[in-house]
Amino acid sequence: MSSKSSKGVVIYAKNGMTNEGKYLRYIEAAAQTARGVRAYLNVPVTLLTTDTVDGREFDSVVYVPQRDKSHRVMVSSKETITYAWDNDHRIDAIDYSPYERTLLIDADYFVFSD
Repeated sequence: MSSKSSKGVVIYAKNGMTNEGKYLRYIEAAAQTARGVRAYLNVPVTLLTTDTVDGREFDSVVYVPQRDKSHRVMVSSKETITYAWDNDHRIDAIDYSPYERTLLIDADYFVFSD
């Protein structure tokens, strides 16, 4: 018999900084998403993160180890930009999920209906 809950939502989020020095508050976005999930989908929400968080907005928080950043390249007609990409934990989200059935959504995917 599985020790996992039947179903729930997993959000991977961590705060960050743009190359221009702007703070990215993905944990706050994830908290807003969690409120919508509970209000409209009525399932628990787990946050996966490498950040230290309060956690009150989530049913559970799973701390995952920091991974090395990979690099992505964005090419436009005017320039090529290489930047650090720190979202590789998404590929492991199902392994970290405490649910038998997991809906993985982005931190900035807001839920406004069922």
